[in-house]
Amino acid sequence: GILEPQKDLLPADRKMRLSGNYAGMCRRTSNPEAWSPLLGALGELGIGDEVVQEQEEEEEEDEYSRVMRDPRIEEVLLRRSDWDFDIFELERVCPDNVLTVLAMAIFVDNHLPMVFDFNHEELWAFLADVQAAMKPVSEVPFHNATHVADVLQTMHVFINVGGLGTWMTHLEKFALLLACLVHDFDHPGVNNAFMVNSRSELALLYNDVSVLENHHVAAAFKLITEKHPAIFRSLSSEQYFSFRHILITLIHSTDMKTHFTFMSEAQAKLVLAAERAKVDHEKARPCSVDIQNSVLEDHPYSKLGPEDRLILFRMALKCADIGHVTVPMQVHMLWVASLQEEFYRQGDKEREMELPISFLCDRMKPRNGPAHGENQLGFLDIIALPLYSSWVDAFPACDDLLQNLKQIRRCWEVDAMRSGTNVVALSIDIPASNPRGIGRFNTLDGGEALFSKLLSRNKKSSIVSTSSMKNPTVPNAI
Repeated sequence: GILEPQKDLLPADRKMRLSGNYAGMCRRTSNPEAWSPLLGALGELGIGDEVVQEQEEEEEEDEYSRVMRDPRIEEVLLRRSDWDFDIFELERVCPDNVLTVLAMAIFVDNHLPMVFDFNHEELWAFLADVQAAMKPVSEVPFHNATHVADVLQTMHVFINVGGLGTWMTHLEKFALLLACLVHDFDHPGVNNAFMVNSRSELALLYNDVSVLENHHVAAAFKLITEKHPAIFRSLSSEQYFSFRHILITLIHSTDMKTHFTFMSEAQAKLVLAAERAKVDHEKARPCSVDIQNSVLEDHPYSKLGPEDRLILFRMALKCADIGHVTVPMQVHMLWVASLQEEFYRQGDKEREMELPISFLCDRMKPRNGPAHGENQLGFLDIIALPLYSSWVDAFPACDDLLQNLKQIRRCWEVDAMRSGTNVVALSIDIPASNPRGIGRFNTLDGGEALFSKLLSRNKKSSIVSTSSMKNPTVPNAI
């Protein structure tokens, strides 16, 4: 059940940390009233305005306060709980700390600093180190901090809008959001096959099994243990190992090599869970501050066992990881262009090292890469649509994402009809100053304009079903 505030039992050092968080929230926003529910709870814990005032007078404005008070950043972050949030808009206003900024806002939105007893300075320092571990966009066009931020934001909306958070414990919510944050920690911009074929040090260390996924989770835990132990300060030994089990399992689930095994295991259980979930997912209740108990104890999913709950969390992360297939078309195409360039750079390395060139990584072959209809259709039909269909069965409030995915599929189907057309080339500019080193959409030309161009060139053609296409290509991961 919900723990009632007990101000007399609150240790003085924790009261001071919470008062620092209280003051920080007021400093970093031009609208402190937006935090009124949380600030009211802090007030009940005996953290009054006089404590905050005294601490504010003693503190100089720190880096995270200065950054988060930037009006351009504040304006973009206002939409962080929307399904159609454009992460590239945030990247444009804070390219060097897009992940730090968004993660800070999302962790605070979900009450993690208050519940798990770390202050905002400690959280900001940790998030800045995670951002620093990610390769810049110029080196890794797709698996960079912007992608991680996008996955984190999608999960935030799953939790707070899509119905996932109505029955989770705070410990589970913390593990799921942290898994998003570090699921591609220190990503090198190549896939597991490259790591194994090149006989990399990491492949030797992890015996060729889920090489990158093992590295992401191990390196992230090393960072927390050595530099940011405050992140786990409030966890008991039992909670820590439960948390660690969830995090490791979640990140291993992002290895596409295990995808079909997972789906065969998950779908039967999801059907049973969905049949029991006869509740309105849109009527989410406020979060409790009890990390031991479910937020909504009478929710059918709250009665699932730990491993069945973990299946839902694994599916959530897998959906969020490919969330670019559910966004507006113009944003989706930016992701596809970034991914294609990353794949091609891996192919260039493989050619230079005289290794087999991986699937979709050969820039010398015509229509070889993610930004081609036939390749996208294979991925959408075999991976994305079954995954999101199962997710929406369990969480109907996420149906808008599935409908966006179906619309994106129709657009790629048009491209697949014309074997000589690369849809990306129809509307992207390639400015010399582009830090990504790849084509980017002209932001004035949205997805509707793009595909009106494409469709106008196909007026006499009809949409064809992929069932009539011979040997559709199925990418390993797009």
